[in-house]
Amino acid sequence: MALTKLHTDMVEGLDDLMSSGGGYLLLEGSTKNQDITTSTLTGDLTIKGDLKVNGAISEKVYDLTPIDENATPLQYELNPNNGTIQFHTFIGDSIYTDNFEEGQSILLMIHASEQAVSAHLWWPSIAWASASGDSAIPAIAPSIADTGFLAISLWKVADVLYGSLSGDYNKYPVGGDT
Repeated sequence: MALTKLHTDMVEGLDDLMSSGGGYLLLEGSTKNQDITTSTLTGDLTIKGDLKVNGAISEKVYDLTPIDENATPLQYELNPNNGTIQFHTFIGDSIYTDNFEEGQSILLMIHASEQAVSAHLWWPSIAWASASGDSAIPAIAPSIADTGFLAISLWKVADVLYGSLSGDYNKYPVGGDT
């Protein structure tokens, strides 16, 4: 059974709903929950009120790919619509552009490859927050080391993209064990 509309007091924006999945939904005009455990929701879903999840939320990690693989430097779009965890293997001169809307955020993991020892990274306009919280320490874009990886939080409020170094794991290889 393909669902076309949910109770409108609970959700809106289901124009692209093809089928539904993952539990139970209350259908408009119904007082009985609809079992949707064997299907998949697609399209936008806006929930009015609290969202309660009983179980894990899993998301695929998105591997950044260059907009044009022949360009120099390589250009990568940071876009939360690709997922909130994004991974970049830094192999050479690179430029990040952003495609954030207000209220969106990502965790960007940058893995430094030995190929990129002398490479440069250009960021979009970002208001960097001090990871220490000490306003006397200047907040600057993190530098990329020769090995390991960085974890950087990026989020947009109003028209300002903010960034903060969430973790510097340069002495650790990707995967964790040293």
